[in-house]
Amino acid sequence: MGSTGDRVAARERGWQKATRAAGTAVRERESAARRFAAARAQRDVAEQVMAAELERLSTSEGSVPRAAELVGVELVEAERLMSARRIVRAVHESDDSTSS
Repeated sequence: MGSTGDRVAARERGWQKATRAAGTAVRERESAARRFAAARAQRDVAEQVMAAELERLSTSEGSVPRAAELVGVELVEAERLMSARRIVRAVHESDDSTSS
């Protein structure tokens, strides 16, 4: 059995190691959260662009199913994208009218 000083030093090293590991875990979680938020933002922008293009095509083709077929997405996905775009536009228009 070691001296009291050795035991105290070993305990202190254990605390330092645990504190370092906890700090690393927090930084890794924060980094993952930032990457996820960036990926979500990129996805949202991409979906807005796809929805705008679907809307343009559906107007020129006269049909949402035809527009979905042209770009190679399922009709359900095309409708989801276009519906989300309409909601976003409505929210923005509502924000604009209340801020005036």
